[in-house]
Amino acid sequence: MVKRILFTIVLTTVYFYNVESRESFHSDPNFSARENAYFLHQVEKGQTIYSISVFYGVTVEAIYKLNPESEKGIKIGESLKIPQQNISAPSKDAFTVKAKESEIKSETETETETEIIPVPEATINTASINVALLLPFGTVDRDADPSNQNQRLVEYYEGFLLALDSLKKAGISVNLHVYDIGNHAESLQTILNKKELKDNHLIIGGKTEEQIKSISDYSQTNGIWYAVPFSSKADETLVNPYVFQINPPQALLYSSVSQAFIDKYKEYRIIFVNIPNMADSQSKFIQTLQIHLSKKNLQYNELVYNASTFAINIREALSKDKKNIIVLSSASSTALMRVMSPLKSLKESNTFTDVSLFGYPEWQTYFKDHIDDFFLTNACLYSVFYVDHANENIRKFYETFKSWYRKIPTNTYPKYGLLGYDTGMYFIQMFHRQGTACDAFAEPMKYQSLQSGFYFKRLSEWGGFVNNNVFLIDFLPDYTIKKTVIK
Repeated sequence: MVKRILFTIVLTTVYFYNVESRESFHSDPNFSARENAYFLHQVEKGQTIYSISVFYGVTVEAIYKLNPESEKGIKIGESLKIPQQNISAPSKDAFTVKAKESEIKSETETETETEIIPVPEATINTASINVALLLPFGTVDRDADPSNQNQRLVEYYEGFLLALDSLKKAGISVNLHVYDIGNHAESLQTILNKKELKDNHLIIGGKTEEQIKSISDYSQTNGIWYAVPFSSKADETLVNPYVFQINPPQALLYSSVSQAFIDKYKEYRIIFVNIPNMADSQSKFIQTLQIHLSKKNLQYNELVYNASTFAINIREALSKDKKNIIVLSSASSTALMRVMSPLKSLKESNTFTDVSLFGYPEWQTYFKDHIDDFFLTNACLYSVFYVDHANENIRKFYETFKSWYRKIPTNTYPKYGLLGYDTGMYFIQMFHRQGTACDAFAEPMKYQSLQSGFYFKRLSEWGGFVNNNVFLIDFLPDYTIKKTVIK
């Protein structure tokens, strides 16, 4: 039987992000945005002004008004301003504003028609689960930057709300408290001083290392579980047994990927291509991988990219007797474009057919421009996050997200709306099924994720849990994509 779920949302100000202005936070959940309020849409292949207008439920004329040049035509990759007309804070009655200055209490009773991921029935723990979401949304700081970072955090929160809606249908009761912790230490400390914060079973949030450290100290002192959703640099799992780190530390991630690389490509000719003056250098990963190769007595070759000679240099470096794998020193799209043309020529001429690329998580944001290149070069990339757009549950998520918020998730790595959804679904189900005792998490819980794989392991008797789940994504010659889990 579906139970009613209670959302208790505590904010300094109720907010909805608008790329135009800092003063774009509305207390009415059915507000109509100002005439100049908009968000950005990136044009994709096959889209027209009409199809975009239908998708967002706005008129063609409204888009033309904000984008006069679009009347002459639009191009793939171009950013269009989409008017926020009658956009509601979640349209399924996610919350109702009360008259108090800084507290919103609401009850969600309306059910959505589309269930994204069916929640297995579990009745181990029928009590309500108290969760606090602590994020720097930017409503409490006068110098807050209304950038894409704030928009991403709002999308994370929006995805989290969709998870609560799915969990509600399974009869899981959640009390959610949401706080804007700002960007300054004093803002966060004010929140941590609140007595009601101690009543939570789980705290999720923190963005900077300073924020994560403060929240971690608080969780350990008060015996409250704490999930770190974004940072991979925090060291709190080394000293705090109550911490879950979703994005694994770089050292652990690079070591796991390096071992998987060796298992997969130990019989290949391995070639590193160093592309100078690239902002997105992967030097730490390259260094880790080369150390692992040397320990296994596996040889590799190195090239320095030169635009005028690369086609000749790479041809000389490749082997005709064995398969070849190329690793670039940068994850940027610029680096990828520089090497792709010569590689495509080699592949298409049948001179060297066994040439593959090994790439990075950021490559997922280049799919619309390079997906054919990835299949042509049998590319493989590693990632903690991966979205299979052919998956039916992904389609349902996008439909529901658009229905609630009249927009689609921003094309970032990772997609923050999906990250919020997966985080909410995984941790709340885990507490519901297994309780909150320390030994309850000895065995990882199975969860069919949309984007984030979870496989937590405790680092030590006195340390916390780190997510050991990593994906290898292979683009196969038959134009299929294979996802392999590394644990």
